[in-house]
Amino acid sequence: MQINYEKLLLNSPIGFAYHQAVYDKDNNPVDYKFLFVNKAFENFTGLKSAEITGKNVTEAIPGIENSNFDWIGFYGKIALTKGNETFESFSENLGRYYKVNAYSEKKGFFVTVFNDITDLKNDEINLSQRESKFRLITEKSSDVIWILDLNLNYTYLSPSCFNALGYKPEELINTPVVNILTSSSQKKAQAVFAEEMKIENSPSKDLNRTRIEEFENIRKNGSVVVVEENMSFLRDENNSPIGIIGISRDISERKKTEKELFEKERTWNMMIQNLPGFVYRCAFDKNWTMNYLSNQFEEITGYKKEDVIGNKKISFNDIIAAEFREVIWKKWTFSVNRKEPFWHEYLITNKKGRKIWVWEKGQPVFDNNGNLLFLEGFIMDINDRKLAETKIIKTSEELTNKNNEYECLNEELKSANEQLSEYTKNLLKKNSELKRATKTLEKHESILLKQTGEIEFHNKRLQSLLNISRFQTNSLQELLDFALHEAVDLTNSKIGYIYFYNEQTKLFSLNSWSKEVMKECEVVNYQSVYELDKTGCWGEAVRQRKPIIINNYLAGDPTIKGIPNGHVNLFKFLTIPVIVDDKIVAVTGVANKETDYDESDVRQLTLLMDSVWKITERQKLITELRQAKEDAENSNRLKSAFLANMSHEIRTPMNGIMGFVDLLQKPNITKERQERFLEMVKLSSERLLNTINDIIEISKIESGQMPINFVKVDVNETIEFLTDFFTKEVEIKDIKIIVANKIRSNQSIITTDKNKFESILTNLIKNAIKFTDKGSITIEAHRAKNLLKFSITDTGMGIPINKQKIIFDRFVQADMGYNSPYEGSGLGLSICKAYVEMLGGEISIKSKIGKGSTFSFYIKI
Repeated sequence: MQINYEKLLLNSPIGFAYHQAVYDKDNNPVDYKFLFVNKAFENFTGLKSAEITGKNVTEAIPGIENSNFDWIGFYGKIALTKGNETFESFSENLGRYYKVNAYSEKKGFFVTVFNDITDLKNDEINLSQRESKFRLITEKSSDVIWILDLNLNYTYLSPSCFNALGYKPEELINTPVVNILTSSSQKKAQAVFAEEMKIENSPSKDLNRTRIEEFENIRKNGSVVVVEENMSFLRDENNSPIGIIGISRDISERKKTEKELFEKERTWNMMIQNLPGFVYRCAFDKNWTMNYLSNQFEEITGYKKEDVIGNKKISFNDIIAAEFREVIWKKWTFSVNRKEPFWHEYLITNKKGRKIWVWEKGQPVFDNNGNLLFLEGFIMDINDRKLAETKIIKTSEELTNKNNEYECLNEELKSANEQLSEYTKNLLKKNSELKRATKTLEKHESILLKQTGEIEFHNKRLQSLLNISRFQTNSLQELLDFALHEAVDLTNSKIGYIYFYNEQTKLFSLNSWSKEVMKECEVVNYQSVYELDKTGCWGEAVRQRKPIIINNYLAGDPTIKGIPNGHVNLFKFLTIPVIVDDKIVAVTGVANKETDYDESDVRQLTLLMDSVWKITERQKLITELRQAKEDAENSNRLKSAFLANMSHEIRTPMNGIMGFVDLLQKPNITKERQERFLEMVKLSSERLLNTINDIIEISKIESGQMPINFVKVDVNETIEFLTDFFTKEVEIKDIKIIVANKIRSNQSIITTDKNKFESILTNLIKNAIKFTDKGSITIEAHRAKNLLKFSITDTGMGIPINKQKIIFDRFVQADMGYNSPYEGSGLGLSICKAYVEMLGGEISIKSKIGKGSTFSFYIKI
């Protein structure tokens, strides 16, 4: 076909002009003449071909010789030396910016090929001015100012991001914001963005609205910081959102302080709730105006604490027995003046009108300047003890009186011997009363000892919590084993266990047993995994979602399903569920306490395991964050390799196209060379198009925007077409294609996505041809029920075992390390794998170095 090159140049979208340089007698350029210009030249300059052709530039563009840029001298030098230069410059005469390629193939003549870049340059100038103003603001801010596009990729970050995140701004530009968010914050960010985009569809939306949210950012060193984001939409002239602008402020220290305060308050409250009395804080006034009372206040006084705080319905002074009010006031005044602790025993009147003895210990609290702030202390019920003391005193007085009577009787006995028998009987009676009083005294002493024991036991429980919090280990198993030991010791039990539980599978898995159990257990094949439905009483904690207590195991509880032969004997039993976020994650049990288990054991065991599980979750989180960091770093390396390969795959054909186009513009080129150059341009264009198509396909797949279109497909017809299509290519390499099609014609029609099915086969056959220099390529196909199976076998170079594991991964091609330069984006096999899985199948590889490779796949039909 004869190509009209003059017509091509005339209608080219790129400005083109052919000139003759004009020199003086000393060969200095003084002017140049227009010989030919195309339509794009007219559009870019405003000069008409008919008006300037044959004219000198000084006539066509008056004053050009006085321009800042020496157009005449520059072009004259190129024409004289047959040079080739590309540059950008501004024409004052035409008021436009141009990017120009000037070259000469004949001395005295030159060609200019150029584009009008005025709009681009003006945009750059305006952008530079705006950025300069914006930078003055953002560079002085300690908070991070940022801008995202609507794909949630960073387009701007202020310099303060280095101090905040450890990244330089350029390291995060064009990267997704989710790359620096924890997994939970990624989900939250996507949900917030979806909500805001939904609001955008509302006609009554507030265009100036802002949103404040908290997110977890991952710093470059892997640490996590909590930030407060203040965000709003960037809008165009039509008020449509074009991006998101925001300010990030690091609130990690604030959140840490809040958490520490919460934990301290929770621990303090737990300790207070387990005290055998109530804690108070009040003003130093005669009403003892309360501003804090712990929950045990109501148990002791019968009054609700809300009615007493702030003297809402009754003051604490009203509760104190009248005879003690002035005594307590004077004693407290003495303690405040001397800044000493206060303690006293006195009577209060409860809500039912009953008088109760209490013991109070407190102290005044002062600020740094010595000013009294408030009084705080502890009050406990000692009524039983006081009653016991009163009875002891009364009994002692009675004994004294009886003894006096005895002495009197003894005196009377001397004077009245006849009454001896009667007096002896009275004496024996009084002696019996003395014995009863002694027993009463012993009973009350026992009560006091029991109360002392309870206080010591509460201290022991608090010590267990402290031991758990201070236990240092990187092993989750060591932590749980230590926690189980503390649980057994805390409840005064003999043995215990911890089982993990999965609510989805309803399976228990053994984590930890007491060492004493393992010593005594004689079960031959004990299990480590149990189904919920096959468990007895220890599964009731999950079924009923509450603690289970059995204090007489041998009595036969209906939930007991027996124990295997050789198991440790059980007498008393307690088990609790460990609940996190309303899900049961484990069960803990203890057994064989000497006394009965009670609600106090349940509370303490629950508190202990709650603390342990929080520590466990923190260790798991640290491990997951480390793995996420490693995964992210690996992903970055693969993407870098991919970008390097894409740069090569795009530049190489593009350079070929530009090079052969330049050659086509040379005069006196033979028709055969023209055809050869055009064929090379076509091949380079096809290679460039294939690379771009691969990138588009993999982008659609990764973004989930690849639809599946099911149609009827003739498999045998497809195999025949592809075999014919690649015949010429394999003949050039002197290899054969062998087809082993075992699909009968009546089974050849299937329902699938035609484009994806053909793309899978095409990529695998092309891949086999590319890496096979001799031998053959075998295509096997057969159908089995609802599956269509294929294998493509080549006799090529083969793939190393360590590469076979990653051959289907994205971005791998650039790191394969082949000795010869094979073309391709490295995305073909990744696309194949994605398509096969979208069609309900799997793909695999078997390969041996020097022997070849076999790619096998199946799809559902």
